[in-house]
Amino acid sequence: MVAPPPPLTAAFWTSFWKNKIPHNARNVWWRLLFNKLSSGLHLHSVFSDMVEPLCRVCGTDLETIQHLLFSCPKKLKVWQAALLRYVEERTWTADYICSLFCPDPDPVKPLHDIPIFILIGAILASVWRYYHAFVREDQAFEPRTLLAAVDLAITQM
Repeated sequence: MVAPPPPLTAAFWTSFWKNKIPHNARNVWWRLLFNKLSSGLHLHSVFSDMVEPLCRVCGTDLETIQHLLFSCPKKLKVWQAALLRYVEERTWTADYICSLFCPDPDPVKPLHDIPIFILIGAILASVWRYYHAFVREDQAFEPRTLLAAVDLAITQM
């Protein structure tokens, strides 16, 4: 995260654990809240001779945690498209999307009967899975394909 998260309230944790967020998304989300994700920039600081600090998807920006999950242009495109499909219209910036993961985000109204925690979890799980398929298995990182996976994950909930 760009800044430390606000204090994590009991109400936040109750919602976090109560909702049917996909397990892999809950894991990534928890690690995001505690700034424990292994971004390229972090890995480069530990293994400078083995890992480049640049984003492997876009190749132009340092891979911070926020860039890893939201602000990489290809990932941001997926977040924006998915949120426009399932949540009331607004401008979805990477910073605003990042704020959705913290306690008490601005109220967001889903267009369908899907709790926002579950919607965000489904998008996060899909982005995470496709990112690792890209890095580990050399699969193409195509926003359209990833968006179709998000839609499928949401319909299966």
